Amino acid sequence: MDVTPLLGKNQKIVQSYAAGRFRISGIVFETDVVVWGSTALPWPQAPDFGEEVMGSDRERQIENLLSSIAELDFLSGEIEILLVGSGERGFVFPPSARQKLKGICSSIEVMDTGAACRTFNVLTAEGRKVGAALLRI
Repeated sequence: MDVTPLLGKNQKIVQSYAAGRFRISGIVFETDVVVWGSTALPWPQAPDFGEEVMGSDRERQIENLLSSIAELDFLSGEIEILLVGSGERGFVFPPSARQKLKGICSSIEVMDTGAACRTFNVLTAEGRKVGAALLRI
C-alpha cells in the first residue's frame, strides 16, 4: 500500500528495510534508527539485540534496551506512541518496563522491526503523533 500521497510535508516514512539497513524518505541508514515527524536520526545507543538468549541474559538485554529507550527522552511531548522495532523477533515488554518509560509517551509498543516499520507508516498516514526506535534485522 502506497501511503505517500497521504503524508504531510516533510513527513518521514520507512520505504524499506533489509539486513543491516533502512531507507527512510530516500535516505539510507546503515545503523539502528529513531524516526518521528520530519526527523530521522541514527540511534547510536541502541543495544545489540540480534542474538536470541534466555533467562538472565535475556533480562539483561531487555534492561539494556530500556536504558537505550530512556535516553530518547527528547521525544517527550513530540509523540504519543513509541513503536520499538526489536529486530527479527518481537518480545513481551514487562509491565514494570512500560512504567519506567511512561515519561516519553502515553503508549509504547514492542514488535519485530518489520511490523514496527509498517505500523509506523500507517499511523503516520493517519496523522498520529508516532515515533519509532528501530533495531536493524
